[in-house]
Order: sequence, then structure tokens, then C-alpha cells
Amino acid sequence: LSQARRLAPQLSYYRVPFVQALELVSKCECYVEKGQAYVPLVRIVSIVAAKFRVSLSKSLALAACVFGQVAHDEASRIGPSLKSMNS
Repeated sequence: LSQARRLAPQLSYYRVPFVQALELVSKCECYVEKGQAYVPLVRIVSIVAAKFRVSLSKSLALAACVFGQVAHDEASRIGPSLKSMNS
């Protein structure tokens, strides 16, 4: 981290696991030391966006499974409404 501070002392850095910053590492946009990537504040957005995409994908997959179960359940009050929205 001291080497990174010498190169750009005015920047704030965040330490993240190496595997979460692979895109930045491949573009040489962060400093890597002992399995940790030191990411400048201006580049942290890509890591947050990647985490958001993963979370959103998991949530959408779960919602799709639940939607199928609820839409086909004629006993529930919301099932017929969801089924009509699907078409």
C-alpha cells in the first residue's frame, strides 16, 4: 500500500479481496499485494456494480421460481391476477 500511496498520495484506497477486483487487475487499475487489491475510490464503482449484478441475478432467478408456483396456485387470491399479467 505504501507504494500505491507514493504513486498517487491524494487518492483514497479500499482494500478488497483480489477475486473481487479481477476486472481492475486485468486493466492494471489497482495495486495488488498479498492477495488483496487496493482500489482507488474512483474505481470502486465497478466492484459495487458487479456485486449488484450478481445479487440482482440471484433475486430474479428466485422470483421467477416463486412466480411460477404462485401463478399456478388457483387457491391463492393473487394467482389469477399474476397469470393475467403474464400474458
